[in-house]
Amino acid sequence: MCATLKWKVIAVILLVLGIAACIVRWTMSYRITSNLEREVGFPHIFLTDRYTSEEFVSEQLKKPRGIAVDQDGLVYVSDEELCAVLVFSPQGDLVRKIGGIGSRPGEFLSPKGITINDNRLYLADYGNQRIVVLTTAGDLVQEISLSERQLNPLDLAVVEDGIYFTVWATSEDVHRIYHVSNDGRIPSYGKRLRGYLAEIDSTKAAFANELVFPTGSSMWINGMKTKVWAEAGENEVSLVDGKLTRAFELPYKYQPRDFVYSPTSQTYYFISGAYNDIDCFSKDGEYLGTVLDGSLGSENKLEYIALARDGTLYCTAPNRGSVYRVRPVQ
Repeated sequence: MCATLKWKVIAVILLVLGIAACIVRWTMSYRITSNLEREVGFPHIFLTDRYTSEEFVSEQLKKPRGIAVDQDGLVYVSDEELCAVLVFSPQGDLVRKIGGIGSRPGEFLSPKGITINDNRLYLADYGNQRIVVLTTAGDLVQEISLSERQLNPLDLAVVEDGIYFTVWATSEDVHRIYHVSNDGRIPSYGKRLRGYLAEIDSTKAAFANELVFPTGSSMWINGMKTKVWAEAGENEVSLVDGKLTRAFELPYKYQPRDFVYSPTSQTYYFISGAYNDIDCFSKDGEYLGTVLDGSLGSENKLEYIALARDGTLYCTAPNRGSVYRVRPVQ
């Protein structure tokens, strides 16, 4: 009798534990599923009637990547396939070509992001694992080698305390923000950070993390071993000035590409990888409106963006081999 009662008690305990396990699995499944299936999108405010958009230049380009505009309105475009920087007038005429394919001084391999600071052109020489500094006329000033650490620069920003840059790599551990300080050191900040940078003022830059699923681990859900991602779709913008400071969060699964900041209007202009448009945000992260909608199509994915002094935006579409210009209506 005692033995029978003992087995009954054990059976009841196992039943309760089984029910509890099912509830836990269902709850976790619901929480994770609801997180991953959160509504993607936000109410767009279209400001396209206040801007005109057009293809700026395409004939001379193969696969444009980085883009920058100098004080005179000249437009600098790094071309990944030509391995050069092409300089255009505000009217779209080719002014000069800087560099060419190779690894010797003044040559590039798969150049990516570029920026202009104090009449110097800074270029992420991705294939050669270095940062190249030139005059805007194309004369070589400095080469900063990153090959010892096997870093392929993706984008960069220049402020008073040095050069900040991001990289692209197959290893998540390498995805950080790196800093070429004025004393030659290259410390890094954060982890699992891949994305784009923009100068805010002379002392700090901003960084937008494009990684949609930064971290992950495996667990059992409904009897299956499943990869579960944390922070799914949260794209944050941080300020960078020797440390990382969270500024604001972009809409869910926004997938930011390159962006610029306008000190005059104190607004950001972001390219969204999710919508392939250009959106305007306040310096505090409030969405203000969309200045270029996604009508270019998925085959014309935008990547890098630059802002001229007159408020004109220029952005590259690598797959199409084009640069688009978005201008405020006068």
